[in-house]
Amino acid sequence: MTLQIAISFVIILLMIVGFVSEVYPLWVTALLGCLAFFVTGIIDKSTVFSGFSNDTVFMIAGTMIVGEAMFQTGAAQFIGKKIIKAVGFNERKMIFVLIMVAGILSAFTSNSSVMAMFLPLIRSVAAASDGKIKAKHIVMPVGISTMVGGACTLVGSTPQLVSQSMLEQEGLRTFTFFELGLTGFPLLILLAVWFAFIAYKPLVKSVAYMPDEPDYIAEMKKAGEEEEVRNPKMYTCFVILVVMVGLFLSGIWSSGTIATLAGLACIVTGCLSAKTAFEKMGWNSLVVVGATLGVAKGLNASGAAAYVTNGLVNLIGTNASVVIVVAVFGLMCAIMSNLLSHTATISLLTPIFIPLAQQMGLNPTLFIYMVTCFVMCGYATPLGVASYAMTLAEGYSFKDYQKIGGPFNIVAYVVLVALCSLRFIIGF
Repeated sequence: MTLQIAISFVIILLMIVGFVSEVYPLWVTALLGCLAFFVTGIIDKSTVFSGFSNDTVFMIAGTMIVGEAMFQTGAAQFIGKKIIKAVGFNERKMIFVLIMVAGILSAFTSNSSVMAMFLPLIRSVAAASDGKIKAKHIVMPVGISTMVGGACTLVGSTPQLVSQSMLEQEGLRTFTFFELGLTGFPLLILLAVWFAFIAYKPLVKSVAYMPDEPDYIAEMKKAGEEEEVRNPKMYTCFVILVVMVGLFLSGIWSSGTIATLAGLACIVTGCLSAKTAFEKMGWNSLVVVGATLGVAKGLNASGAAAYVTNGLVNLIGTNASVVIVVAVFGLMCAIMSNLLSHTATISLLTPIFIPLAQQMGLNPTLFIYMVTCFVMCGYATPLGVASYAMTLAEGYSFKDYQKIGGPFNIVAYVVLVALCSLRFIIGF
């Protein structure tokens, strides 16, 4: 082990401590890690911030603007309210439909925004149902659906954008727009069936101790009671969203170019003010992605990534069954995703797993696909993503997440092992 490799491990260890403890925000920890590789001489000044020019950073920014415009114009609320009005007051049916709708919306816009919209909507329906529907039975499953839905498209969540940018940086095949949906959409349907039918009674029993009519946060309750307003900007926003997705599928330009144009279109047409776009921009995600690309280059430049790769290959062997490889590394990712932010987890693992896949003779894109799927499979704690953490507002205890989300986490792990293994074996 060289001095540079030892320094790299110290930097990564400190980053992990920072990500877990959250003494500082994630973006601060990521930026400090990136700068540490520069200060120690592992990477130079032309490399340290090069990640911020990556196409993925612009794709994140553009889709964030479009997502915010959907909520500012009332387009997202319009969709949500129409669905809820059509479902009626059957709780099982409500759970199934809301999981599917929230999941699909999360595939194209901010998970946190979707959860922020559905919290007041769920509570409004519960209040109007005369006790037939209880928010405590719906909020956590919908929170999980925002994570599962966010893992269905290239722009659904931040982890796959980190993976995408690192694959691009290494000159490897990147994900197509709906590629993650090969595992994401089946998992979303399974989630809806799971909570609406299979695990409905255990869910109800687990939260029986909670009051049926809790005191909701005044701001959320007010948001849920606001009148639906239709306006031309709402329909303009729908058009921009559809055109953006169509261009993503066409592949005519880079994803960053398309998303940036769509975001600017929202501002130019008045769907969202420039001031609001700047204020609502998820700067944390942008900095984390840009900074961790610098960290990845540092791990490669120091030889640390290759050192870890060789150790893992020696441990598991180069001739191990694909199913064993997926099961072992998938379990590692799933455990980490329940303890760390999903973005932090993928940022730490991807630079190591790309060379690992190459050394084991596996398709690196499919390997990172597998890693990305498992990293977003952290339902047993509310620590992974902000949208799931928002469900704590309903009054759940930390143990409730193990009792309610834990069993589905195990089911999802088994399903992902099967589907990801098939991708390697069959090649679809």
